[in-house]
Amino acid sequence: MTLTEIRYTIARKYDRDTANEYLDWLTDLGIETVDVGDAWLGASEYVLRYNSAPDDAFALATAEHVEATRLVGGDNGHDDVSAVPTRRFRDGPG
Repeated sequence: MTLTEIRYTIARKYDRDTANEYLDWLTDLGIETVDVGDAWLGASEYVLRYNSAPDDAFALATAEHVEATRLVGGDNGHDDVSAVPTRRFRDGPG
């Protein structure tokens, strides 16, 4: 999951200010961002290998880069990618 996805999801449900406050809260909790320069090459490989959408590819590459678990919603995309641990936080579409 990317900060982009978090922000637009919350902003659509509430508003932009609430979304920005939520992102600040995540930063306060210690969530760290990864520079796109650290993940773009891996992201392009996921697009080539799995025909991923760019946002999914960046989430996969970022999780792989920092050896983390990728959080996903209800879609079943990339269930076949075993290089990156994945945790589903909801079932069905958002």
